[in-house]
Amino acid sequence: RRPDHRLRIAGDDPRNAFAALAQGLGPPVAGRADGPPFQGGWAGLIAYEFGARAEPMSLPRHPDWPDLDCGLYRALLAFDHDRQRVLAVGRGSDAAAADARAQEAAAWLDAEPSPMDPGGGPLSGELTASSAPAFEAQVAEVVARIGAGEIFQANIARRWTGRLLGGHSPYALFERLLRDSPAPFAGYL
Repeated sequence: RRPDHRLRIAGDDPRNAFAALAQGLGPPVAGRADGPPFQGGWAGLIAYEFGARAEPMSLPRHPDWPDLDCGLYRALLAFDHDRQRVLAVGRGSDAAAADARAQEAAAWLDAEPSPMDPGGGPLSGELTASSAPAFEAQVAEVVARIGAGEIFQANIARRWTGRLLGGHSPYALFERLLRDSPAPFAGYL
């Protein structure tokens, strides 16, 4: 919730993404010994095509899809399902700054929830799927590459597009998906 900074790098962006990520993190700071593995930092999306920034390769890119889109989080809530507890974690240049960030995150638990999905009814108008023949060709290519021993698995999917109806947010769609088909490691970006 509430990243301090957002970094979005498109496929044609010439910036050094690794330098931008390192600069955003700043110097290393110690975390909580009893804290979760992720105690703040960058979280978001790194597309497969991002790999071309480290190792030369030719990959097709969709013009609307970035190589990198992430937020820098210095306050977070961690849910420990084994111990049945919530831990507020903050990062800062010193212990006082980290504690202030943790207090900010803890306050989120007291905020009134605001349901984004009023429930029931369609969220969007008509949806359009990407080309079925193109998807079938992708599946055939993956099967051939598996057969040739080049790869052992691949995740491919058809792209669905549509417009949300008035009054609905993208987060409402996420809430509906979680309600109708819960995924234990789902995330919203």
